[in-house]
Amino acid sequence: MLRRVATRWHERAGVPVGPGDDMAVIEVGGARLLVAADPVIEGVHFEPGTHERRVAAKAVHRNCSDAAAMGAIPRATIMCVMLGQGCDQDAAERLLDALCDTADAAGCPSVGGDISVHDGPTTVAVTLIADPAGAEPVLRSRARAGDDLYVTGVLGGSMVDENGYIHHLDFSPRVAVGRALVEDASLRPNAMIDLSDGLARDLPRVLEASGGLGAEIELNRLPVREVVAGQDGWRRAIGDGEDYELLMSCSSAMPATIRGVRLTRIGRVVADGGLRYLTGDGRCFTEAELSGLGWEHGR
Repeated sequence: MLRRVATRWHERAGVPVGPGDDMAVIEVGGARLLVAADPVIEGVHFEPGTHERRVAAKAVHRNCSDAAAMGAIPRATIMCVMLGQGCDQDAAERLLDALCDTADAAGCPSVGGDISVHDGPTTVAVTLIADPAGAEPVLRSRARAGDDLYVTGVLGGSMVDENGYIHHLDFSPRVAVGRALVEDASLRPNAMIDLSDGLARDLPRVLEASGGLGAEIELNRLPVREVVAGQDGWRRAIGDGEDYELLMSCSSAMPATIRGVRLTRIGRVVADGGLRYLTGDGRCFTEAELSGLGWEHGR
């Protein structure tokens, strides 16, 4: 379906970046704004009974993660809240308060939206407006053969309860890291994406957008979340999804940390197409062999 949307897109004046990246870029009155929209749906992105503050955090922060991937600063949100029939007045008010509080804390206050009640699951759809703040947005389409691939943080286990911390609900978007990368020319990546569907799904999007490049991932270098580390922890790292970390393609060596966040080199971009996963014992998995890993709607 995403490819179908992309085929309907044609270049338009005032829209330097359209469908296919983490955010669209539009020109308004001589200035550039970045825009993205993401929903969270009860039963899909969060379980029934999830605390309203966690629902709000995920709804706002997953949009902020898109801004981080472009190196932009979140500025404002527009929220459409569709309350399920089972959501009573008190729960609805707690959710709305939590959404406003979370957006305020993230620097992107709610400036409007809509509220409705329907027979389906409670759904929060957030549109984020972000500011490039003088920096050229980083696109996912400019990786180069020979680039090294880096990720922030750790991967996998996003839905595991770690003593009360559940990453896909409680994560902090890497906005500060994204800004640091675009504000220092020596650190700026050629391409970047946020890992929402898992490395196995999101890296191919960068490679395809960059002209059909390939990549080699060194599985023994993946920073795996400790709670799922083990013999096949790498499968969780590339396939669980909802990491909301940054994957970047870089021409120069990167520091071990940026703004206190760990960076790990996990592989490289190559000229020939195809994605290969290399083990430490000489084995190699192809993209096709691991095609079942990563998040895909309707599967």
